[in-house]
Amino acid sequence: MEIKKDVDKFIVKPQKEGGSNNFSGKQLLKALDNEEIMNTSIIQAKINPPEFDAFILKEDKVTKEKCVSEFGIYGIIISDDTTVHLNKSAGFLCRTKKSSVSEGGVCSGYSVIDTPYLVG
Repeated sequence: MEIKKDVDKFIVKPQKEGGSNNFSGKQLLKALDNEEIMNTSIIQAKINPPEFDAFILKEDKVTKEKCVSEFGIYGIIISDDTTVHLNKSAGFLCRTKKSSVSEGGVCSGYSVIDTPYLVG
């Protein structure tokens, strides 16, 4: 299996909101052998966005960290067995986190809500 040869290229993510419980690296190998985890998770190719320097303010301390941003687009689809009644974009979320962190949840403290800054 390609995943077991290249564990650093993949991540196992549970299908739930809130962040936490992602498996990567050697933890990913253990998750692959756990039927309960794999029945409720997806295997995703790991995305490696560009890093940038950012100042993080947490618990009254400011630190300069290497960070990455994740941009997600929400969608709505309403359908029945034969017809798609509605299929459209419904907004976006941009979150930023330390590049060393494999989790992404805002509420769990791994990332923060951010605003995209587009450059030409």
